Amino acid sequence: MPRYYFNVTHEHTEIDRVGEELPDKHAAWKEATVMAGQTLQGIDGKLVPGREWRMES
Repeated sequence: MPRYYFNVTHEHTEIDRVGEELPDKHAAWKEATVMAGQTLQGIDGKLVPGREWRMES
């Protein structure tokens, strides 16, 4: 199975050094959207206009 890595940038870049084995790009997309939602909840109001938030795989 391929391994997908999800790096997040907000104030600084967090590099995903472990990644996750997923069956295909569709499963990776689903995992990325779930992770993005959880991460944005964790930011708890600290995301402001002009401050970048980005997830890359």
